[in-house]
Amino acid sequence: MVLSSWFMIGRLGGYNTMNLQAMYVGSETISYMNYDHDQSESAFQATFHDMGSVEHKGKWCRCWFNLGTADELALDVLINALINFSRENVGIKQCLIGGVNTDWPVPSLQGNP
Repeated sequence: MVLSSWFMIGRLGGYNTMNLQAMYVGSETISYMNYDHDQSESAFQATFHDMGSVEHKGKWCRCWFNLGTADELALDVLINALINFSRENVGIKQCLIGGVNTDWPVPSLQGNP
């Protein structure tokens, strides 16, 4: 559920650092902030493109994502969500982002460096 929710926000363009108006509002309070829709419209789109199926093997879980033009903010949001999910639910011992797990090779990458 964490991965699907994270992906959906990314698909909708939620991790776009080119349009972080509330974060940079300055001394104003959020209650009285005027959101600039023109700035929002002119910001470069930053959306995820695709999510693969979640796979399980023993204690491992993996899923493939095409993050498209989304920023690094998306990875910070995912890591923060997984940390809290781990604290409150399952106790995740390790999270790897990218790379290859030699104990669980990717079929399309077997035999390739």
